[in-house]
Amino acid sequence: MRALSVFSENTYGWIIGANNTGDVYINRSTTDVTGTQQEWSGWKRLNEHPLLKANGNRMLIPTGTDILTLPSGFYYVSGTNAVNMPSTTDASWFNVDILETGNNRKTFHVSRSYDNSHWYGTTHTDGIFRGWKQLVTNAEFEHVTWLSVTLDKSSSIGIDPLNM
Repeated sequence: MRALSVFSENTYGWIIGANNTGDVYINRSTTDVTGTQQEWSGWKRLNEHPLLKANGNRMLIPTGTDILTLPSGFYYVSGTNAVNMPSTTDASWFNVDILETGNNRKTFHVSRSYDNSHWYGTTHTDGIFRGWKQLVTNAEFEHVTWLSVTLDKSSSIGIDPLNM
């Protein structure tokens, strides 16, 4: 176990632990009927599916898989091998992180491994994907070329003429 959380009172308690693949387990305790001996339930897995492979690595997304249909987990894929990626023509390797809540809501984080480009998207309660948004870093914004524009008296901004 990599992480443990312990809660205990006199007659009841639990331990929550996670292994190196992100699987979460619980072991509950209660006092027996006579009130003299504490009994443990044994370790039980809380999450329904693995978030990573057994060795702690990301899982490869099979070719042709629609990433919007995947459950929570940490994946990787060549961009042209999966459906609904941010780009349909980029064969680079991508890391895909998916976190799912109830009611069809999901959050997707996709990062291209060779240059750290990052996209995110969400599926809301109605099950409709909201599209990809790409993050822009400070470094990218600082390298924007600004254009100087000279305005004269006949120029206008919007619908109002420029007063000089």
